[in-house]
Amino acid sequence: MRAAMGGLGVAIADLHFFSEELVSGRLVVPFELAVSKNTGYYLVCRRGGFAEPQIAAFRDWLLAESLTVAEAAAAAATPGTTDRTT
Repeated sequence: MRAAMGGLGVAIADLHFFSEELVSGRLVVPFELAVSKNTGYYLVCRRGGFAEPQIAAFRDWLLAESLTVAEAAAAAATPGTTDRTT
C-alpha cells in the first residue's frame, strides 16, 4: 500500500480496509473492476505453526475481530437494531 500511495505502482486490496485513503485521495480506484464479495480470507503458516503460542494468539485475536466486524455489519443491516456496546 505504501508503494501505491507513493505513486510507485498499484495494489490489490479490499476497499473496505482503505476507505479513508480513498476518500482523502491518497489512493484511487484506477478502473472499474471488482472481485466478488463471496471470497474468503485465509491465515496460513508453516506446518505445526498454529501450535506456537504467538501464532495461536494472533489467530484467536483475528477470529474475534472478524466476528466483531461481522456482528456489527449484521446489526447495521438489520432495521430497528441499536448499538448495545455504548
